[in-house]
Amino acid sequence: MKANTTSNAHDQTDLDHSTAGIATNHKDFDHKFAASFAQIAFSTNRFIVHHMRRVMSDLDMDSETVIVWGSLAQLNYAHLLHPSLNYEAGRKADSESNSNSSTGAKPARLVDLTQVTGMPKESVRRKLKELEIRSKIIQVSPRQWQIVESSIDEETFEFTKTTTRLLLETAKDITYLLNRAP
Repeated sequence: MKANTTSNAHDQTDLDHSTAGIATNHKDFDHKFAASFAQIAFSTNRFIVHHMRRVMSDLDMDSETVIVWGSLAQLNYAHLLHPSLNYEAGRKADSESNSNSSTGAKPARLVDLTQVTGMPKESVRRKLKELEIRSKIIQVSPRQWQIVESSIDEETFEFTKTTTRLLLETAKDITYLLNRAP
């Protein structure tokens, strides 16, 4: 939906209700964000802090290990999830090329993980070894690592599903705050 162009600027009841639409298309985003800053910051921070607490307790990992594990997963699969790509077509093309997995995961280099995480190389290497001991990842060559697909068990699946629901609820709350801002 587009903003109602026939009403005055302060009576915009026909706003785009998707979070992405407000963030990228709404001409008054900066003003609406500033007007709702305290509530938006609270909602955002509440989600992030709650998520990190859940990660540490439910998945039994410290925050740095989670950052390395998540970054590795992103590097392994990012080439398949680009918005302009068809996931299934990407998997098929990758399985015919140099991928080391049935789902098209590409191993990530230690140097890339160090750059992406912003953590010291030895810290990343230590976290990778911890994840390998837990059978969450494997070292596929002297400098390359990959997620073990079977390590995404029912607990991890349910954790991610709950996280997605909570993220969508937070996005809905923030969208509401932006839409009602003067």
